Amino acid sequence: MQLARTKLESGNGAQDAPAVALHPLLVSELMKSAKIDPFLTEAQIWTHCPDCLRLQSLSEATIEPADDPQVITRYWCLNGCRALVVTAYASWPQAPKNSYRLRDFLFVNVAGTLMRFHVSFA
Repeated sequence: MQLARTKLESGNGAQDAPAVALHPLLVSELMKSAKIDPFLTEAQIWTHCPDCLRLQSLSEATIEPADDPQVITRYWCLNGCRALVVTAYASWPQAPKNSYRLRDFLFVNVAGTLMRFHVSFA
């Protein structure tokens, strides 16, 4: 996975101003900004592709900006089959029920498959 810089800005500084994401917005950076402790990295979030059935971590996925204005980043299957996970704005009207809201953004399992989170607590 190639990581690019992500910047979260809170509009004009007003408390209720929506955040603006610059591509790509990674799941791990959403968790950091939401102050989830311990936050997960892409290597700790696993899913499988419903098309090729390959089990893979998000760190193995191909990351690209999305073409939908409400969706920010897509994590594609390692084999290129389909999008598995996306980050999106919380206002995304087509967000499926299996979305995780993290402040002004969503972490969405668009493949609809079981996800595994590998967390170790000290």
